[in-house]
Amino acid sequence: MNPSAPIPPITDQELLAYLDEALPAARMAAIEGVLRGDTELQQRLVQVAGGREAGVHGLREIWRRHRLSCLTRSQWGAYMLGTLDEAWQ
Repeated sequence: MNPSAPIPPITDQELLAYLDEALPAARMAAIEGVLRGDTELQQRLVQVAGGREAGVHGLREIWRRHRLSCLTRSQWGAYMLGTLDEAWQ
């Protein structure tokens, strides 16, 4: 990433991922660089972190935070047939 190039807008979801250190290194560094000089973004980060710590959890937040995934089509089929591996039940 070119250090002088503007970075794309930073979303609240990216700020949450930043707090979890779940972004690619280049994006983490870019956000950190912007945070150093942008008090508005710093305030957003505090709000986002505070909302999470206050228990404001939607399904998307729980899904993202715990890195949940979906069963595959064949796993769903096995579940419906009652033949799904016990580890997945």
